[in-house]
Amino acid sequence: VRTAMVEKHLLSHMQISTDQALAHLQYTQYRGAAALIFVLALRFGSPKLAFTALESNYTGRLVTHEFDNSLRIKLNMDYEAITRMKLRPLFKEIDRNGRGFFTEDDLAACHPEVWQTHGRDPSRDYMLGILKVSEPFSVGTVLEVDIFGLRGNCMDRDH
Repeated sequence: VRTAMVEKHLLSHMQISTDQALAHLQYTQYRGAAALIFVLALRFGSPKLAFTALESNYTGRLVTHEFDNSLRIKLNMDYEAITRMKLRPLFKEIDRNGRGFFTEDDLAACHPEVWQTHGRDPSRDYMLGILKVSEPFSVGTVLEVDIFGLRGNCMDRDH
């Protein structure tokens, strides 16, 4: 749980705004799910980080209502304005197997050329690996992090 909290804190400090991503979107030919993937790639850099930001219940699966709530409320994204699609057709484009949910791998497989062109190198998403193998840290511990060449500190203030 602590790792997830630190991941969420770090994500909040390394993303561009939705408005900035939308400004870039208007100069592309992306439509539909590709437009959403473009915005997610600019904001989060990789499917792994985007999925982490979208997921609320830590099951490794996103269902329709969680996807809708995460985009609208957590990320303040109007996906209908971005994609010109309603929720169900958009969700089905990501959930290509028709299981009623999608995983991080499904998100990565949705327009991989957009992730590759506009995201950051997933091999540099090493911060998540570092946090998962780190020793437990105590109140007031400051973690030195280097994410995508950005250096900074993360202090556990909540526990």
